[in-house]
Amino acid sequence: MAGSSVGIALIGITIAYLMYLAGKIDPAAIAAKYKTLYDFSKNKWYLDDINDLLFVQGSRRLARQVMEVDYRVVDGAVNLTGLVTLVTGEGLKYLENGRAQFYALIVFVAVLGFVVFSGITG
Repeated sequence: MAGSSVGIALIGITIAYLMYLAGKIDPAAIAAKYKTLYDFSKNKWYLDDINDLLFVQGSRRLARQVMEVDYRVVDGAVNLTGLVTLVTGEGLKYLENGRAQFYALIVFVAVLGFVVFSGITG
């Protein structure tokens, strides 16, 4: 494997020497003869454009969508939990007075509500 790699590199160095230092081969003539190949080579086989289109822009689109889900769903759920905690805490502070009879009344009303609700839906 190393021998073929070194051989290909030496061929490339020799061709470059003949074109640019010795002037024995005209690069403009080769570029004109093989225009399509020259254009692909000049534009680096369009690998940068393909990479940008597929990976860079695709990753950005995906990241934007993931960010929207995070912002709307995850942050929304956390904010809703905080809001429910705040509202119920504010509501309960008026109901808590330290009297056991009042707490028993609240439990009785809650159980009665469950019974009535299950009787209506059942």
